[in-house]
Amino acid sequence: MIIVKLQGGLGNQMFQYAFALSLSKNKKVYFDLSFLNKYNLTTTNFTARNYELSIFSNIKQRFANSIIIKLIKENHLIYRALKKYLLDIHIIYEEVNANELPSYHIVYMEGYFQDERYFKNIRIELLKKFKFPELSGDGRSFADRIKTTENAVSIHVRHGDYLHPITSAFHGVLSVQYYQEAIKIVSDQIAQPQYFVFSDDPDWCKTNLAFVKNSILVSEKNLQNWEEMYLMSLCKHNIIANSSFSWWGAWLNTNNDKIIVAPKNWFADQPSSIIPPEWIQV
Repeated sequence: MIIVKLQGGLGNQMFQYAFALSLSKNKKVYFDLSFLNKYNLTTTNFTARNYELSIFSNIKQRFANSIIIKLIKENHLIYRALKKYLLDIHIIYEEVNANELPSYHIVYMEGYFQDERYFKNIRIELLKKFKFPELSGDGRSFADRIKTTENAVSIHVRHGDYLHPITSAFHGVLSVQYYQEAIKIVSDQIAQPQYFVFSDDPDWCKTNLAFVKNSILVSEKNLQNWEEMYLMSLCKHNIIANSSFSWWGAWLNTNNDKIIVAPKNWFADQPSSIIPPEWIQV
């Protein structure tokens, strides 16, 4: 059995599931929702998240027993002995090779695992698992337009909780200059790009991305979050933010000739291996 602690929004939960699935072999994957259930209220410096993988009908919705979760997290000497010798539980916080796991009865995963090397070997399977539901009427209209546009390019602007001083100090907020450079890279390589803009701050986009020619602000419509990720994945090329949300929009893009532009500094002051080597970093 593999139990993965889910935390963060849709993009982060997809990273956590993807790594768990890559390790699973014949083991079943269960979700630990205790973090999401405990921190389910938004505060001034914390954004509450919900369980979001339920949108994917191809993912088995299995949830870990609360007693097992309590046992795993309890650090008393007696509990540690039970975990090690009776239940044979192994806890991982970072990359591990699947070949190291068969001897363990229960594997508990806690982390973000934001690196495609953890699951690149099961890309085809993940493309099937992350099959989106039917789009809404507005979503279908955008999808039809994207599919019939020769060079559709998504642009993602992530603000929201990133604008809070505490969050901003950790993640950083991308500048207009980043988008200017990214758009130049794309426009130098493809003819007549049509940009589709996605953002949780559409007013900022109207003011600061006014220089982008041939652009459509998708987020003016009241689409669900997953619909916007799905629409990003339908674009032929992607300009992403330092956000796992648009990372997955780009990764799920199946265009073999896609151009992906991503920020070099994913976090404000620490390196990250989240960007695949073939993506262009600015």
